[in-house]
Amino acid sequence: MKKTKKLLAIVMCMVMMMSFTVTAWADSEYNGFVYKIISGANVVEIIGFNDTEKENVNVPYAIGGMAVIQIGQSAFMNNATVRNMTFSKNLLGISDNAMYGMKALESVTLPQNLKILGRSAFSYCSALESVNFETNSLSVISDYTFYGCTKLNSVILSNSIVELDDYCFAQCMSLDKIYIPDSVSVIADTVFYSTKNGLTIYGYKNSQAYYYALNNKIKFVNVAEKSPDELAQRIYDLKYMLYSDKLSAYTDETANAFIVAYQNAVAVNEDFFSIQSEINTALADLNSAYSSLRLKSMDTLDTLIIQAEDAVTKPFKYTESSVSSLSYLEEVLRQAKEVQNIILPSESQVQNAIQNLTDQMSILVEVVRYDINNDGKITLSDIVMLNKRFISDYDFTQRDIYIADFNNDSRITLADIVLFQRYILVR
Repeated sequence: MKKTKKLLAIVMCMVMMMSFTVTAWADSEYNGFVYKIISGANVVEIIGFNDTEKENVNVPYAIGGMAVIQIGQSAFMNNATVRNMTFSKNLLGISDNAMYGMKALESVTLPQNLKILGRSAFSYCSALESVNFETNSLSVISDYTFYGCTKLNSVILSNSIVELDDYCFAQCMSLDKIYIPDSVSVIADTVFYSTKNGLTIYGYKNSQAYYYALNNKIKFVNVAEKSPDELAQRIYDLKYMLYSDKLSAYTDETANAFIVAYQNAVAVNEDFFSIQSEINTALADLNSAYSSLRLKSMDTLDTLIIQAEDAVTKPFKYTESSVSSLSYLEEVLRQAKEVQNIILPSESQVQNAIQNLTDQMSILVEVVRYDINNDGKITLSDIVMLNKRFISDYDFTQRDIYIADFNNDSRITLADIVLFQRYILVR
């Protein structure tokens, strides 16, 4: 608290020293902003806001050619309509109670050059969910700064901060996670008074934040133990899959699964508070989804491989003149299976395998079943020949059995002859 007042005094003195003469200026208004010129310094302080309808507010860089360097005390106090606020990079100070009780305010980004964040600056902003600390100049979070911000759920403090004063995050009932850098050397006992029981402090081992968490029995995560590099590299390597037409070659199911896994990996990688187990899971899921991508043409290849496997294991299904080509089919089948087992084959590899299998399968000519005399027709003469062979103890080959086995019991019996005769007579 003392350090805050001292720093505020220093800034104000610097501003006042810029003028030779103190001149009184009347309050003015610009686009709803009520402001005053800091005497003789040609800089502006916002002291009020009259627009009762605007939801998104951008505090201007300058008004009338004069830089806006400060939000005055209670300037936006109890405003009920503003939901989002952004500040220009030249803003130096946000005074006490400046945004106190802004019930609609949901998000705010503290600018790069902000040096002063006053007492109770955002107290009771009950809708405030996120605060982005872009500032690299702010050193103190003053007393009660975010007191009663009941929806604030996570905070990443900038590395410029050295002190957290009394009750600055008290009554933040939704605060789950906060990163406290090792630059912080002072943490008041009451910083997290009546804050959520499940709070986790992220920081570095042996820092002030570490000992504070240890002494107050708050869960602590050592960010130095997190290693997201492998996940980040994998995301970078696979980015081209999303920003090209490559996914269109894959089935909708596997492409959608990859997109979901990729987006989840990006979210985990960008989440400062992700822990190592979440990183590992996201990486494994992404690799699995990538490996599971299935080209639409793979269905055709799978079907051809099944047909070719059946062909090489059942040569008796084909004519003697064409079965000699099976040795070539066996070779292209072996090559096709190699493509089938590649984790992510290219379209050209799959199409080449399909073409080779198709070419070799087209050479095979299937026998005409029940054409016993091989005249291209199924007639009574086929029954006569089958009957003669049967009663003469003819040694049926595997091809003969395949052609004449009418009841499909893998042998030639009188039942086949009877069924064959019935078939010829009634067809």
